[in-house]
Amino acid sequence: MFAVGGAESKVTNSRVEMPSEYRLRKKRIFAVWDGDRRLYLSDEEGPLNVRGGKNSVIYKAEINNHNRLLVPPELEGKKVKITGQITCIEVEFAEK
Repeated sequence: MFAVGGAESKVTNSRVEMPSEYRLRKKRIFAVWDGDRRLYLSDEEGPLNVRGGKNSVIYKAEINNHNRLLVPPELEGKKVKITGQITCIEVEFAEK
């Protein structure tokens, strides 16, 4: 995955709008949580094993037709900082 750059967003209706230049809908995207506030996305499982640790659960992320990522409803209204790196995308949730 090669997604460089960053953006800021907000959780609305349990969804986060991702930057369109990442083209996430055209790929199979995996995700792993690192704590309660940080989510990593990648099209390969290898980088996520490093980020989340060996005991973490990697799952297939749900991205809809409008390039929005589904997140848990507990994160509703939180600000989101999206950072694209060479091997993965970091999605960090901050307080309101």
